[in-house]
Amino acid sequence: MVINLTLNQNSISANIVTLHDDIKSLQSLQHEVQSQIDEAASRDDFEQAEILNQKLSSMRYTATQKESQIRKLHEDQTSLESRKSDKQLDLVN
Repeated sequence: MVINLTLNQNSISANIVTLHDDIKSLQSLQHEVQSQIDEAASRDDFEQAEILNQKLSSMRYTATQKESQIRKLHEDQTSLESRKSDKQLDLVN
């Protein structure tokens, strides 16, 4: 049981790292899209700027969802740590 909990914790940790990497990538892309929006607006291409703005909003929403997933995974990780400690105590007693 303790081994399974440790494996679950490792899996959660890997998922957290992946989500952080995804967020970093999204942030980089958001900067690129913002630059494209500014460029389109400077050319008075407001239709393109609006399309890009919708894309930017979608990316921000996705990043927010990933941040929420990270918070949930941290909660799961804390719960697993508690369960693991309890199981270790049971083994000692």
